Amino acid sequence: MKFLTNKFNEKCRGNYKCEVDFLQTALPSKCNLPYASALNWQYVLVATCKDDTINLFNKKLVIGKEEVASIVVIFDLIICFFFWFAILSMRTFQKVVSFEMNTLHVDP
Repeated sequence: MKFLTNKFNEKCRGNYKCEVDFLQTALPSKCNLPYASALNWQYVLVATCKDDTINLFNKKLVIGKEEVASIVVIFDLIICFFFWFAILSMRTFQKVVSFEMNTLHVDP
């Protein structure tokens, strides 16, 4: 498998699509072909790629996905705090408006 990893790093890393040629001897010993000849066989390799970092500002700032998740949670908490504060302040204004409507007296 080291051969495949090296070939992948050499020819495919960073590319959207690539082709790698390899010999049957590069396969692990556990891979047995059902027929004596492998001339007509094609091997399809699927590489699953993932990136654990996010590059910002043309790769000048690299942030891990865990850090981005933490930043999102902090901003969510800040937004929730502002909504809570807005609802509390609306309660005060509701009391003032209720008093003005019931007494028909408007304070300047």
